[in-house]
Amino acid sequence: ARPPSPPPPPPRAALAPPSAPPSIRALPAPRPPGVSAAATLGVRDAVVDHATGDMRLTFRADAGGAPARLGAVTVEPPGALRPDVLARLPTWTPGATYSPDALASLRSALTSTGAFSRGEVAVADPSPGAQAAETPRDVTVRLERTRPRTIELGASWSSTEGAGLDAEWSYRNALRRAETLSAGLRLADREQRLTTSLFLPHAAGPGRARRQSAELVREEARPNARIGASIAAAVEAQRTVRDALTYGVSLSIDSYDAAAGVDSAIVLSGFGNWRRDTSDDRFDSRRGAIIEARVEPAVSTGSATVPFVRSTGDVRVFSTPRTRAGEDGRVTYAARLRGGWGQPISGAASDLPLDRRFYAGGGGSVRGWLDRRFLVNRRLRRTGASSG
Repeated sequence: ARPPSPPPPPPRAALAPPSAPPSIRALPAPRPPGVSAAATLGVRDAVVDHATGDMRLTFRADAGGAPARLGAVTVEPPGALRPDVLARLPTWTPGATYSPDALASLRSALTSTGAFSRGEVAVADPSPGAQAAETPRDVTVRLERTRPRTIELGASWSSTEGAGLDAEWSYRNALRRAETLSAGLRLADREQRLTTSLFLPHAAGPGRARRQSAELVREEARPNARIGASIAAAVEAQRTVRDALTYGVSLSIDSYDAAAGVDSAIVLSGFGNWRRDTSDDRFDSRRGAIIEARVEPAVSTGSATVPFVRSTGDVRVFSTPRTRAGEDGRVTYAARLRGGWGQPISGAASDLPLDRRFYAGGGGSVRGWLDRRFLVNRRLRRTGASSG
């Protein structure tokens, strides 16, 4: 007797079951820029092969909806920002086509000021009517304010700098301009400093801030021990800007400890600083480079009158070798090169203000020499000079 033959395999099904399995969800198809999600949700067909357990989904998307347009910007709670400040922030003109990047840029511009801990951006629903598609939709920004007043305290000690105490007080958004008013105090063995600063984000345009500052300082670091005061104003670019230009002016009055024939100096200077950042991460760069160049034309009077130009450069390079699998390795190589040059336009280099010259020496510079005691003009021309 033969055993019964096995039943024939079921035919390959080409029809979808009455309803899709509960674990399957249909996702909206990609949509053109400016078209709302509701305009793209179309009919989907599911073809299931029960023999292999495969399913083929076909979406029929309707992208014929009218593009949404962005309108005016309002802030909640009311009064969190002045209207003129808010008018400088949006990256679109009323009536522009909806763009997720524009909304994300607005949110980032507000939260990066430090005056707000959280921000949400929402587009209003379309208004009813035949012309609803052409009517711009208002954008609402919901902000959560951070603590307006903060106090920061710190302490430090090193074998070369000695002990130090730092304190800073900050007051944010008092003028409803997302500004930060701060005052700082540093008390250390070799330095005492009192600073005040008013920081106005986006005051010079999106991503460009204005800063006014004043400072009183007393330094005991030889050879340029000094007591001085200064005021400054600058237009600064945010660190997130990849190709940035910062510029400003300053006025300083300094008195030196009778060193190198320069007793005092009044310096009026300007500066321009260019930075190019191609690194992949602001805080933990693994590849790319940061190039920075600064030029400071100035004129000094006091013990001597001399116009001069001071320039500095800084290059940082990061590289992470990849493994055979194409992934980043565990080791990142980094290199940094810094340099500076000071040149009097007329007069002698020995008449330059002491704090505007360049020095070397110390644990983070030329080891075996005391801090700022490796003087290029003197030491390299002498043989057998002591490290003191």
